[in-house]
Amino acid sequence: NNLFVKTLDGMETVAIVRKADNYYDGIDTDIDYNKAYLCYSHVAEESAEAMFGQARCLERGRGVEMDEDMAVDLYEEAASRGSVRAMHHLYEENKESGDENLWAESLMTALNEGVENDNIYALLIKASMLIYPKGLYDEDKPEGYRLFCRAKDLGSVKAIRQVAMCLCEGYGVQKDFDRAQELFRIAADRGVATAMRCLGCTFKHSLGNVSADRKISEQWYLKAANHEDSQSQYIVGKLLEKNNPSNAVDWYMRAAHNGNTSAQAVMAERLYYGRDIKKDLTLAREWAENAAAAGEKDVYFRVAYMCCDGIGGPKDYPKAIKYYTILAEEGNSAAINNLAWMTEGGKGVEKDYTKASEMYLRAATLGDKVAMRNI
Repeated sequence: NNLFVKTLDGMETVAIVRKADNYYDGIDTDIDYNKAYLCYSHVAEESAEAMFGQARCLERGRGVEMDEDMAVDLYEEAASRGSVRAMHHLYEENKESGDENLWAESLMTALNEGVENDNIYALLIKASMLIYPKGLYDEDKPEGYRLFCRAKDLGSVKAIRQVAMCLCEGYGVQKDFDRAQELFRIAADRGVATAMRCLGCTFKHSLGNVSADRKISEQWYLKAANHEDSQSQYIVGKLLEKNNPSNAVDWYMRAAHNGNTSAQAVMAERLYYGRDIKKDLTLAREWAENAAAAGEKDVYFRVAYMCCDGIGGPKDYPKAIKYYTILAEEGNSAAINNLAWMTEGGKGVEKDYTKASEMYLRAATLGDKVAMRNI
């Protein structure tokens, strides 16, 4: 480590941050989280974006022992010092809480100024927000495409993939599958994992000037998965599910640890029952709640059940009622029955035998055998 850090002597701060980003993402090099963290730490005092990178490593335990509390402090410090990536991270985190987003105004100001000054991070973030609007900006796909092109012309490898995606989907530009295919290949060859996944998709669905080829498609998915693309890791897990379930679990686990909520939903069930993996109710509940918060409906019932009975953690009747109610409104008879049971016992809601009876009857008429017994 000391020898590696000495190689950074004499390099400009911006170049060291770019080097760290490349090690972290595997751009034009192999992924090396240790070297990424060493680079970020070396210039964190001079660069807010390096401090953001340091926080990202600490949050996920990449290249350094995980320390989520320290990561939170560094995200806030980096944001206060002007890191648009840190501001964006905190904006997204605050948005999930449902409270007034205190970072919205600061982020918008920083992004607009950054775009004016050709800040690649700002160009990429603002372009994404214009194409996939999330409340900060109104949708403007042509402008988003223009900003991605600017970032590409400034040398961003990630922007190459984004421009290709716009061409593939027709976001702000006429669809051109052939040109998109070329750009996906350029970005993939330089190490952009999401571009590798997109190539897997193009060969799967025969987009552009390529013929459908399942074998090549799966090779690209596997390459992206090995390059730590969590969605590709989830896809590889699904591909292996039937013929090699234990191997599938390994890939689901990697995807889940990388934050993929679809994989977390799958693993929550496996961890709950101990299928092809050691039973772990605490982790099952953690990932089930993460997946549910992200809108993975398949896990709503599991979250409600675990929260109601205090499985894998403390009882949480409000959360149980929240997810049971969503399912009940969609006609899920088991959820209706369980809501009736909570109403009968006054668990998180006022005890009401009449209302409970009505709900049991509704669930019973929908064919729920437990509700039939209860009514």
